[in-house]
Amino acid sequence: MITANQFQRAVDQLAPWAPRLYLHVKGEPLLHPRLDDLLDRAHDAGLGVELVTNGTLLARWQEILLVHPALRRIHLSLQSLETLEAEAEALGAVLAFADRAQQAGLPVEFRSWKGTSKRQGTMLGPGRSLLTDAAFRWPTLDDPPISTSGFCLGLRDQIAVLVDGTVVPCCLDGEGVLALGNLYRQDLSEILAGPRAQALHRGFSDGRCVEPLCQRCQFRQRFDKRRGGAEGAEKC
Repeated sequence: MITANQFQRAVDQLAPWAPRLYLHVKGEPLLHPRLDDLLDRAHDAGLGVELVTNGTLLARWQEILLVHPALRRIHLSLQSLETLEAEAEALGAVLAFADRAQQAGLPVEFRSWKGTSKRQGTMLGPGRSLLTDAAFRWPTLDDPPISTSGFCLGLRDQIAVLVDGTVVPCCLDGEGVLALGNLYRQDLSEILAGPRAQALHRGFSDGRCVEPLCQRCQFRQRFDKRRGGAEGAEKC
């Protein structure tokens, strides 16, 4: 569990760089006993929060979530619910929350990433949408290489910060393989200016995957066609 002080350090560092903070990367934010305090701190830092959850603990937090000014959207993972024995009961609770969120003006996105088709967003009604996408494997160094060429939005549209403060280029690196530095001990500007971050960024600008993990990432292939707009997409 991230501590309040660690989270404060993180949001203070991240706020000048990005308007949105996503609570995810292999974690379940609704498990945190001080989630309301974390949302308060993000709001005070000027960060809008998007929360990614399997939805099973919504009842515990829904009265706070429905009114908290930091929240911009809640993403609900449908494929996570399918693994539960009480799937129908859990889905019913999620749909009931979505109804209340709609009344409160809080956007909800249902996610189902298990098919073979390309990403598609569908509006289900005011403030309610469905995002479907093809299934993918979380990359590991044990996977065979796919390609040494390609493009990614890591270090352009996003970075990720793990619970121990490790900064990685994207949310696919939940194990910290591509550790660029530690946000609890370094400033983010120093981390992004570091040799590993700069080499990775330049590599993608040139259409090269310089890191072995990136060479094995299936999800990265979805961005290859966007390489032509790399310069315009740069944010870090």
